[in-house]
Amino acid sequence: MSNKTAITLLIIVIGLAVIGGVYAGFNLFGDSLDTPEGSPDGKEEETVTLNVFFLDSKDPRSATDCGVTRSVTRVIPETPRVADAALKELFKGPTAAEYTAGLTTAFSPNPNTGEATKELGEYYRGVSIENGTAIVDFSETALGYLNSPACMQQAVKGPIIDTLKQFTTIDEVEFSIDGEIYTEWDA
Repeated sequence: MSNKTAITLLIIVIGLAVIGGVYAGFNLFGDSLDTPEGSPDGKEEETVTLNVFFLDSKDPRSATDCGVTRSVTRVIPETPRVADAALKELFKGPTAAEYTAGLTTAFSPNPNTGEATKELGEYYRGVSIENGTAIVDFSETALGYLNSPACMQQAVKGPIIDTLKQFTTIDEVEFSIDGEIYTEWDA
């Protein structure tokens, strides 16, 4: 057999192997070509797009209204508890780029008070929806945020309320402490 014939046969064999591997769904390195990256079982992860609302320090109305918010989009894994997931995204706070664009939260401890508090999200216990009303539950320590002077209450509650009211199943938002609806706000 001549070198030319041997090379031609080798090229044909390699070509068939490549075509066969691609047809079977594998490349030459053994990786599946039809498995989405980041999905080990080959199933694409379902997602949901939602908005979270942060305080907007660059909006001129924020000089007189402590609860002015602006929404940003988040894409999260699909969940049947989308309102809960939205609040957890809200409590994570704005990204660095969003912060640079003027978005902030009032969910962090005030270092000037001397109180040893945590982030508000650490006191969050969950949300339930009953007859169009979302009930956001916190542990008692969250009252340091929720039951503060009027402007601070707006800055804390406004983003929570706006984030929840984006959902068509929610008309009103109430707050509970350790499972009990709280109505005796100081401001």
